[in-house]
Amino acid sequence: MKTCLKLMIFMFIPLCGNWFLHAGDHDFGHWGEYGVNAKIKDAWYFKSDILFRFRDNAGDFHYFRWESGPGVKLHKNFSLSVMYRINPQEKNEEWKNQHYLIVDPVLKLYSSAAWTLDFRSRFQVKLGDLGRGFWRPRPQLSRHFKLANNKTSWFVNNEFFFQITELGDRDRFNQNRFASGFKFRLGRTFSLSTYYLLRSDKIPVVDEWAHIHVFGTALHAAF
Repeated sequence: MKTCLKLMIFMFIPLCGNWFLHAGDHDFGHWGEYGVNAKIKDAWYFKSDILFRFRDNAGDFHYFRWESGPGVKLHKNFSLSVMYRINPQEKNEEWKNQHYLIVDPVLKLYSSAAWTLDFRSRFQVKLGDLGRGFWRPRPQLSRHFKLANNKTSWFVNNEFFFQITELGDRDRFNQNRFASGFKFRLGRTFSLSTYYLLRSDKIPVVDEWAHIHVFGTALHAAF
């Protein structure tokens, strides 16, 4: 397993280099997420969260989404959730609702008191009007420790966006999100995550990448 962890760390080194390469580029934003995860019965649970996004140096509120749905732990190392998303989004100075079906499988590849290695992914399909759908694999490595006697973890992940619907003038791989941060346990109910995220979008036709640097926070309650 130590060999596997080393390979994962080396995988993320080029992505960290990308962070420094683009540290002075483009826009700065803030993403704030708030959610709940409630146990229903046995292996079943229900999760729901909302997300607010700000861009243009965190001065322009441009994106909101709400996701909600059930999940089940099918095995100690595998869980699956299915959610509905509504996504009012600003485009050309107008707000329009978009609807999505979200399927989130999570496979735990390794877990110990100190380390966790998860293979998370997401299948995202737009409902109603024809739109883009994605498969979004996101491997995540976490290091667990205690801070002031509270459970804390450092994490690093990279999310690859592969478009699974008609491409148009886009490439199959047209977005990437690299993130690293900390998750703090706040008592028995709440957890708070703070992270840095570099979002990179490939601009069609011109074949260039645009970047936004995001400071993110996420507050969740578990019951």
